[in-house]
Amino acid sequence: MDTSTAVEICRKAVSVSESDDVVAVVQLDRDGATRFANSAITQNVASRNGTLRVQVAFGQRRGVATVNAFDDESIRQAVTRAEAIARLAPEDTEHLPPVEPAAYRQLPQRAASTAATDPARRAEGVASAIAAVGDDELRAAGSYTTEDLLIAFANSRGAESAFTRSTASFTTTVLAPTSSGWARESSSDVDDIDPARVAARARDFARLGSDPVDVPPGEYRVVLAPAALAEMLTFLLFSAQQKDADEGRSAFAGKRGTKMFSDRVTLRSVLDDPAVPGVPFDQHGVPSDDIDWIVGGELRHMMTSRYWAAHKAIPHTPYPLTVRMEGGDKSVEELIGSVERGLYVTRFWYTRFVDPMAMLLTGMTRDGLFVIEDGKLAGGAKHLRYNDSPLRVLSNIVDMGRPEVVHGYLTGRFPAVVVDGFRFTSSTSF
Repeated sequence: MDTSTAVEICRKAVSVSESDDVVAVVQLDRDGATRFANSAITQNVASRNGTLRVQVAFGQRRGVATVNAFDDESIRQAVTRAEAIARLAPEDTEHLPPVEPAAYRQLPQRAASTAATDPARRAEGVASAIAAVGDDELRAAGSYTTEDLLIAFANSRGAESAFTRSTASFTTTVLAPTSSGWARESSSDVDDIDPARVAARARDFARLGSDPVDVPPGEYRVVLAPAALAEMLTFLLFSAQQKDADEGRSAFAGKRGTKMFSDRVTLRSVLDDPAVPGVPFDQHGVPSDDIDWIVGGELRHMMTSRYWAAHKAIPHTPYPLTVRMEGGDKSVEELIGSVERGLYVTRFWYTRFVDPMAMLLTGMTRDGLFVIEDGKLAGGAKHLRYNDSPLRVLSNIVDMGRPEVVHGYLTGRFPAVVVDGFRFTSSTSF
């Protein structure tokens, strides 16, 4: 199905509704995944899913229904069901009418190579990765995934648009007898990804981390790899909500327009990055635009719902689907070379809030914690638990590397960073 056909389905749903307001959204997903463990492919899966979601409203009473077919009868059933729900629903005081017609930006669309990727190509990539690991003492596990997405919408005010996007990602963990290494590459274009290169990087980390040493908890100068930094920024950005701040329920209360971080910190949503493109409209059909979240350490914007924006007479600011953190021009190796003694963190896991009001997080290092001595990775360290806040981390940055693409809960480009006084609070036996 192409975008024009998807928009036409949305128009049909709008045309048959008797409600005051109606919004119809078509979403088509085509996903593929090849998984491997113990250096052998274990699973290949593929899925195709198409949905039509219809939201209607009678005044402030709102109803939603979803179907998985696009014939005329299924469209009518979705509308009828949504209207029946709306008539019985209590009034939603935060419901707003659909958006008016608007101009939408033309952004990078799906990569044809990603959309065309089949199981054979993914299997070839996995085979090259396993070959790169090589060593009989090492075992590789991971996944090679591709996604092809189309979203279209139309509403009763005449607004309509559609877009396509694609994502490819290769992730592997290489297991050694006493250590592990991890690496990932992601892009909208599968041709940007080299599974053998990814596996070789994870292999080298696994070997270097063998027989890790005990490191006492405490404050360290650290080099956080892009994936580790992105993990912390996920909690930071998704907690930066204007309503919570205005009601005094977050660490950002009264902070908009103030300097909260190092001068080095600038975070933006940039929609036209071909490797991690944004989307032309948000979940309400509001046109998307580039957003400055943090500039030179100053908090410029927070997520603001349509309702709260109207309530406070301020601009609506949607969720940051993609984010770019500005960095420097140094490689990770050059950042490590600038540290006389410290730790290198590949990534975190099991990150959780300790105190949301202080943005205090806790989590564990994973798949590669390394001792830095005299500007070099001297070997592996046993994993540590950290208790620290991204507010503090972003205030203590002393150097930054080149931004790299990271896909996860927060997708975008993030640099490796050197941070002073990162707080580790307890040790492990592994």
